[in-house]
Amino acid sequence: MSYLFDTNAIPEAFKPRPNPEYLEWLDTVPQKGQYTSTVVVGELYVVAYRSQAREKWFRRIREEVTPRMTLLPEAR
Repeated sequence: MSYLFDTNAIPEAFKPRPNPEYLEWLDTVPQKGQYTSTVVVGELYVVAYRSQAREKWFRRIREEVTPRMTLLPEAR
């Protein structure tokens, strides 16, 4: 089964105290079944840009989000 992660689902894993049930479930989803859209990644960058810790969040998006998920292009 494949899953399309939205703007609310991705940051949950990066919270100081993420929901442990969510993390357990996420470990069961194969990497090839994890998708997000380029629009969601753009939204994550907007939120990161507004953050006091912007460089940390930019790095996490580049190194932990986009390499682990298949990015779907914007629908036309």
